[in-house]
Amino acid sequence: MHKYIYTNSFCFLYLLLFFQGGVMLLFATLAMSVGYNSAAKKLSVDVGGAKRLHALSTMVSVVLVFPWAMFVYFTREVNKAVR
Repeated sequence: MHKYIYTNSFCFLYLLLFFQGGVMLLFATLAMSVGYNSAAKKLSVDVGGAKRLHALSTMVSVVLVFPWAMFVYFTREVNKAVR
């Protein structure tokens, strides 16, 4: 009998912590989203418009991702199967 009560209590505690963690994660995501949108609007005005900000953001992304793409491209294994 006591084992059954302990197991149910543990499951309830686990679910409670799980849902609280999910709520905290949702709140943190919401706060970061609001902060990002606010910073993007201010930066967009400073840069000279949304299109220019998007172009600069894309260029920075390419500069950051390109070295990793080249590393993966040149260090991959090539399948030399004869057809």
